[in-house]
Amino acid sequence: MNCIEVSRHLSPIFSARTVIHRLVLAGIALALAACGSHSDDPPQTAAAAPVAVTVGPAVGTQPANQTVTAPTTATFQATSTGTPAPTVQWQMSMDAGVNWSDIGGATTASYTTPATVLADDGKRFRAVFSNGAGTATSNSARLTVTAPSTSGFPGPSSIVFDAVGNAYVSDGRNHTVSMITPTGAVSTLAGLTDTSGSADGIGSAARFLGPDGVAVDPAGNVYVADSGNDTIRKITPAGVVSTLAGMAGSPGSADGSGSAARFDRPRALALDTSGNLYVADSDNHTIRKITPAGVVSTLAGLAKSMGNVDGAGNVARFNSPQGIALDAAGNLYIANTNGSTVRMISPAGTVTTLAGLAENVGSADGTGSAARFDRPRGIAADAAGNVFIADLAGHTVRRITPAGVATTLAGLAGAPGFVDAAGSAARFRNPLGASLDAAGNLYVADYGNEAIRKVTSAGAVTTFAR
Repeated sequence: MNCIEVSRHLSPIFSARTVIHRLVLAGIALALAACGSHSDDPPQTAAAAPVAVTVGPAVGTQPANQTVTAPTTATFQATSTGTPAPTVQWQMSMDAGVNWSDIGGATTASYTTPATVLADDGKRFRAVFSNGAGTATSNSARLTVTAPSTSGFPGPSSIVFDAVGNAYVSDGRNHTVSMITPTGAVSTLAGLTDTSGSADGIGSAARFLGPDGVAVDPAGNVYVADSGNDTIRKITPAGVVSTLAGMAGSPGSADGSGSAARFDRPRALALDTSGNLYVADSDNHTIRKITPAGVVSTLAGLAKSMGNVDGAGNVARFNSPQGIALDAAGNLYIANTNGSTVRMISPAGTVTTLAGLAENVGSADGTGSAARFDRPRGIAADAAGNVFIADLAGHTVRRITPAGVATTLAGLAGAPGFVDAAGSAARFRNPLGASLDAAGNLYVADYGNEAIRKVTSAGAVTTFAR
């Protein structure tokens, strides 16, 4: 008898109300429960449990180096694959990756630092991914922190001092010319911040385009190599701006008077005691001369003929000259930037090479052609005949004696940074301009650090303005 038949035969009992009947009913219920499966049914097989598959972590996206200006935060990101999905823990090293420590709470694919300070410069970050099958560590990423500009010099290109100690700074990024008093007060002499153009006018009504080299005469007039406009500008002490030579937006190499003359990316200026201006006309590869009346001639080199040849007048060749200085004897010194040499032009117009070897880039100190430079840019000469060089790509300040012996006065070749210190402990970042004050202190337009730095004759470096 099967369970259905048992249920049918015993159904009358379900109406019973006696205690005995209720006990019987309870027994029947147990019997029926046991009939939940038929003896004729095939045996049931339990479902097999799934087999867990584990795959160790593998880094996908590596974190990238980050450069920020304090107090900006920096964000590092990294990804990985793996089964089960790996957890992540960011770590930080303060000693160039020798020792690492976990960063509390940094357990997602992206880590953002707190507001940075200069002391964070050089820290390294990495992500460690883990699951039951193992761990994987990303590459380390370096954090570079630069200081914010506080004096309004986002791109100082050149600097010069007048007879009473005022400094004039051209700012190629701001398109302005500023003045710094001996007490450190900064003001804009001409141009309007972040507004380029070529207009003559007074003060902020004037416009420049990437102004570079500056020079000042005994009367306090400032001359500007307005590089982007291919012109030479003049600023009176009252801030009145005029165009001395060249025509804005018309590059060329023509000699002539005033607007009939042409320049091609003039980069640097030097002024003699007679009021003649000398121009490093970089893209023409020539040195030009402008009389006080605005008459322009070519002193040395041949327009559009690049080279590194010594000789007189148009026999000489230059390779993008971008720095120029004059000594008390009337010798001109040229930073032959792309030729990586320092040249000299005698009062008679003969060009020689003072130091460096043409087209041989380096940082070696030495005498004459044994010395090496890496894109020499700013240049200044003192009363004793020493020449000072802002070595742009070497991130150093060099000195050359009258005998042609080149040494490194401050900074360390190939080590950019921003550190006030003495000698090789100091750091610069792409120094451009160089000028001496009346006391013989050297000032450098430290372009990459947006600062004006002061360098003593002993090589001690401090920050003059920023």
